[in-house]
Amino acid sequence: MNQVLKTAAGKIKCLTLDIDGVLTDGTVFFDETGECLKAFNSLDGHGIRLLMEHGIQIAIISGRNSPIIHKRLSEFGVKHFYLGRLDKVNACRDLLTTLNITPEQMAYIGDDLPDLPLIEQV
Repeated sequence: MNQVLKTAAGKIKCLTLDIDGVLTDGTVFFDETGECLKAFNSLDGHGIRLLMEHGIQIAIISGRNSPIIHKRLSEFGVKHFYLGRLDKVNACRDLLTTLNITPEQMAYIGDDLPDLPLIEQV
């Protein structure tokens, strides 16, 4: 592995994720009551738990908010989540302050245009 990449990765204290298209395949289902349903991959949960066991904080910043997201995050044990936040950069600033870390100590995974400013920031 490239030494520059190893050095940068070694500084990471928090992995921040979007939900739709990152922890799901992006498909959104609605039941007959209008409740939103999502399909999560169980392997992601395992990876999240492994990172947490090794001292990496996990956070979620998503423009969407629904009971299914809260349920899945509680199953993961994620304590830091900012849901229904369309301005992801401001949500990230709040998270950085809460965790007392710098942008260089955070990695972010997103999959859409609203994620680009945040990807550039961290």
